[in-house]
Amino acid sequence: WRYLLKQKPELIIVDEAHLGTADTYRDVIAHYQQNANLKIFGCTATPNRSDNLGLEANFDEIVYQKDLLSMIKERWLADIIPYRVATEIDISRVATKMGDFATGELSNKINTPKRNQIIVDKYKEFGAGEPGIAFTVDVAHTNDLTAKFLENGVRAAGITGATKGRGEILAAYNRGEVRVLVSCGVLGEGVDLPTCIVGLMGRPTKSPLWYNQAVGRFLRPYPSPEDLADMIRRGAPPAYIKRFAIMVDFVDICGRH
Repeated sequence: WRYLLKQKPELIIVDEAHLGTADTYRDVIAHYQQNANLKIFGCTATPNRSDNLGLEANFDEIVYQKDLLSMIKERWLADIIPYRVATEIDISRVATKMGDFATGELSNKINTPKRNQIIVDKYKEFGAGEPGIAFTVDVAHTNDLTAKFLENGVRAAGITGATKGRGEILAAYNRGEVRVLVSCGVLGEGVDLPTCIVGLMGRPTKSPLWYNQAVGRFLRPYPSPEDLADMIRRGAPPAYIKRFAIMVDFVDICGRH
């Protein structure tokens, strides 16, 4: 770190640039802004924030953009087959905190054996055992939903911030030994899961940013468009092509929202 702090870069690339308003990002950038020639380039799939803070503190302008629909039409992302599953859970009185449902109250409402069973049943119905990821509200929900999958004969693994051996779990998932990953935050963004086909939106949210990031986890084509083109050019087409993604959204009763 001492070596890095002495450097005078002319370019800093910020991944997940929507997080750039945080003090941890700003402190690093401020340190290197001693160099008058410094340019800062940010990349993000979601150039907005739930708290409506702007990114102009770090960036002057948007120089290139592409929306989700354009990426799907151009086959950089997989097309989506969507399902909407209504539950009987009433979350209309769950409080709002920092622009989203209050985590504790929401968990108390939706983390029930009945609702978790619905998620498992719909995965088996719509997902047909394909590689999937389920999004949960907190650690307790992650653990309980993982247990429900295992109870129903689905090879699942929960991943939270406290999970050890996450690399081994993801490797097992890529080998097909784990069929469903269950996560309450760790896998929400910045994770590449190209073989994932089924997205189970088990966490209600009021945040478009979180929702779009989560959906992005299972839209990656496989093989990638550039790899597929190269395989075809070499006369060695892949044995498997991921042609679409399946999204199952579990919608609770949320009248006033």
